[in-house]
Amino acid sequence: MTGGPSAERPDAAWGGYLDALEAALASLDGQLLAGQAPAPDALGALTGLTPPAAPAPGRLLDRRALLLAKLQDVTGRAIARRDAVAAELAALPHRRPRRAPDAAATLGTKLDITG
Repeated sequence: MTGGPSAERPDAAWGGYLDALEAALASLDGQLLAGQAPAPDALGALTGLTPPAAPAPGRLLDRRALLLAKLQDVTGRAIARRDAVAAELAALPHRRPRRAPDAAATLGTKLDITG
């Protein structure tokens, strides 16, 4: 008997991946629905996921499709939140007018010491 991959290995790898994806999406979605900015660890958990190299087992295709749909929904909410925050920031008054440089900073800028 060889030590090659068994039929259960892709199932276990994909099952673990889908579990981690579901947990990361639930955390991120909860934060967005609560009106919070996504926590860096929630985004890191999501971006750090890599699907297994083996093809997804047939019995997990439905779950994978559901999670893909949830990922698209969460992405849509994140984009809407980003756009809303950008609009709020753009509506804020610009409080700091541009200042002319201080007189001390301009001293000596027009002196001709060579001539």
